[in-house]
Formats: sequence, C-alpha cells, structure tokens
Amino acid sequence: MRIFGRPSTPMLEYQPIKAPELEELELVADPPTLRRLASFLQQVAEEMDAEGARFDHVHLLDAWNAHGTNTPDIVVSRATDAA
Repeated sequence: MRIFGRPSTPMLEYQPIKAPELEELELVADPPTLRRLASFLQQVAEEMDAEGARFDHVHLLDAWNAHGTNTPDIVVSRATDAA
C-alpha cells in the first residue's frame, strides 16, 4: 500500500503534477464516520475483486455524494504491485 496526498490549500512555490507520497496519514474523525469509511473501503475492495484489471479508481466524494461539503476526497486506486 502507498499513500499520496495533496494539501487543502494551493502550494505557492511548487505545484507537483503527481501528488507527493506520504509517510503517514492522520484521520481526524468520529466513530460513525470511521465506520462509514470502513464500509466504503470494503465496498471498493469487492468492486476491485469483481472488476479485476478493469478497475481504475473510485472517489469517496462520488460514493458519498459529498461534493461541496467539508469532506476531503479519498481516491482509491488499484495497486500495480503486491501490497
């Protein structure tokens, strides 16, 4: 597994084309949100299994219909190597 991230505010000096790889991820959430996130990740894993190599990526904001909210987007992509 690898984690990539983007800042919530634009970086002034350098705009990388690809999101930088992160060493650590901190989730600040309450238990109901964490359970909902866990359910989302379980559903994505099942979708990956079903679609195989056709699976590309899924956005949390799309799955939760959360565009325009303060929910940060999480993009789940298939690993190209063993996780």
